[in-house]
Amino acid sequence: MNIRIPRFVTVTLVGVLASAQLSAFVADDNKWPDGTTITYQVRLGGTASGALLDGTSSWTTVAQNSMTEWNTHIQDVQFAAVEAAVGGEGESNRVNDLFFSSTIYGDAFGSQTLAVTLNIFEGFAQPLPRVEADIVFNNKSDLNWNSYRGARRNDVDDLQRVLIHELGHALGLDHPDENSQTVSAIMNAFASDIDTVTTDDVQGGQSLYGVRSGSNGGGGGGGGGGSTGDAFEADNSASAATAIANGGAQTHTIHEVGDVDWVSFTLPSGATNLRIETSGSSGDTDIYLFGPNSSTTLLERDDDDGTASFSLIVRASPSGGNYFLRVEEFSNNSTIASYNLSVTWTEPSTGNSADAFESDNSASSAGSISNGVTQNRSIHVAGDIDWATFTVGEGGASNFLIETAGENPGDTELTLFGPNSSTNQIAYNDDIDTSGRNWFSRVSGSTLAAGTYFVKVNDLNNNSVISAYTLRATWTQLSPPSQAKLSNLSVRAKTGGQFGTLILGFATSTASKEVLIRGMGPTIGDFGVPDPIGDPRLDMVLNGAAIDEVDNWVNEANSASITLRGAQLGAFAPSSELEAILLRSVVPSPYTVLVSDTQSRTGQVLIEAYDADALSAAGRLTNLSTRTEVGGAAGILTAGFVIAGTGDLTLLIRGVGPTLTGFGVSGAVSDPTLVVISATSGERVGNNDDWGSDNASAKRTTAAAVGAFALLEGSRDAALLITLPPGPYTVEMNSGSGGAQGNGLIEIYEVQ
Repeated sequence: MNIRIPRFVTVTLVGVLASAQLSAFVADDNKWPDGTTITYQVRLGGTASGALLDGTSSWTTVAQNSMTEWNTHIQDVQFAAVEAAVGGEGESNRVNDLFFSSTIYGDAFGSQTLAVTLNIFEGFAQPLPRVEADIVFNNKSDLNWNSYRGARRNDVDDLQRVLIHELGHALGLDHPDENSQTVSAIMNAFASDIDTVTTDDVQGGQSLYGVRSGSNGGGGGGGGGGSTGDAFEADNSASAATAIANGGAQTHTIHEVGDVDWVSFTLPSGATNLRIETSGSSGDTDIYLFGPNSSTTLLERDDDDGTASFSLIVRASPSGGNYFLRVEEFSNNSTIASYNLSVTWTEPSTGNSADAFESDNSASSAGSISNGVTQNRSIHVAGDIDWATFTVGEGGASNFLIETAGENPGDTELTLFGPNSSTNQIAYNDDIDTSGRNWFSRVSGSTLAAGTYFVKVNDLNNNSVISAYTLRATWTQLSPPSQAKLSNLSVRAKTGGQFGTLILGFATSTASKEVLIRGMGPTIGDFGVPDPIGDPRLDMVLNGAAIDEVDNWVNEANSASITLRGAQLGAFAPSSELEAILLRSVVPSPYTVLVSDTQSRTGQVLIEAYDADALSAAGRLTNLSTRTEVGGAAGILTAGFVIAGTGDLTLLIRGVGPTLTGFGVSGAVSDPTLVVISATSGERVGNNDDWGSDNASAKRTTAAAVGAFALLEGSRDAALLITLPPGPYTVEMNSGSGGAQGNGLIEIYEVQ
């Protein structure tokens, strides 16, 4: 039995003010099966015409933001967005489409309808599982779609708040205000000033799909629910603010959506170096400082100047008086299970002098330190933090060492961040001598990539002073290579099932070198890539024999080096221990890497090969190739590469289909296309359909010179001979005008 139930959702253009009472959500037992990723093909045209009112420029980003509103609260299912071509939607095909249209698959919209959700159920017994939920936005001429936050406007229509509402219908929630309920909810039938999920909405979603870890915004179908808050509640107003002393630390929660924490403190006249900071394992705070002697005079607001998405306010010479601090979740649409709040300042009577580099309590105010220079510094008050910064030139550096030293007592922590980031940690040390005889700190290593680095030094527990210590940084600056070279090669594609095992080939030349090979599954899901494999495995082959393999990278003997080298190379950090990563030395030769899922699941995977040596090293990455399914359900085959060094580099890039048949490959793609895009500018810098259509003789000669097999004369294989400056690039291979799925090979050769 296949039942189609269209839900015609009327969302009028009249704002409605709703009052918050007991939870009154309306939920449908016909739900998505647990574990489902509800993936939407976003066919809204990709980029909006100009920047939207909330600063975004992509309809797909708006869709992802809307999905995050639900994803952060529900456990058993998750939404995902994939940008897709306009006009490819279809009804009752088990594909979730999100698109603009003047009709609902031929049926007329209601006169005041903004959007509808069409739910499809399949099965033979109640409750029926959901299998499809298309969302159609009305694009009639008098609607002006945009995206903005805050009170509802009459001149523009907010796609994000309407989509949050429609996604609620896709989950199985109905209109509480049309079911004899009065409640503040985005699921009410009428568009209003509400632009995010409320407590009632969250509890409705969680009644169907469970509570996601870290979400305290609901918890079932009862009347209110939720946590009672931290030990300082109720502190939701300045009049109920909790006092905090100098050097004090408090643990708070944003225990429900909309919760606000107020804190007060009294600053003596002449105090300096006021530092207010939130921190925690997860969460995104906003802090507001009011005063002196006023809870309404706003002095400063901060969102993300602290660690990760937490907040930091530093004021060098504040006036004496009573101050008030308000802490809230960034968008007031989520909870924070736990966060720490600390307030410190230098008392006027302190006998410790600030060093010459103050105020350097944040990365943005870091003072520079030169190669080989020793600086005299101090942690002059409890909670003081010293930041320094240095720059490694284009060729990179070797043999770096950064250390603190001084007289005991003194116990520093030293953290190194970079390149070009004050949050990407690449090294940390507490005690030089782990037996405790030297409590100062040292970090060192063999390689640093070119870029700007940040050094953070603090007392171990942020509760003591260090009257004097020295900070020293040294490194060996390397010269950039005399010519450009490939420093990184990558491919993202599907592996497993009908797509087979993803096979990557790469080659090195000239001299032995160290390479970092990564097979990334769970982490790329954090970046919005749909259906990543859950547990990648890498097998490395040379001359037909297996030479290495890895499943979970944290189990590698050199896992610490993998972490350090990845950070030094600017690679995004793995968020899962299940990723497969190898760091090893290789001799000049062609290598094959096979990527699969340990549970034989099908999904997307990113495989990367980094030149892990300094840019000036002799060895080179000279070739990347991968063969897999292209087009149709497999989608576009995407490869990336980075050119480092100076000058231009010539590459031969090929998308091979028809010629593969001569090697016994069945089902080869018949007419592949290639596009090369600059990742820096987003501009297309090269493309080709049929290799013989231009410069065929040069392509033929170059292929022979780099050791590539010859393409069939007159074939519809694609090839580019292109010269590019240093920078990151993306290559896209598709199945051509026919769009049929088939076996394809993409190759990138360095041309000497």
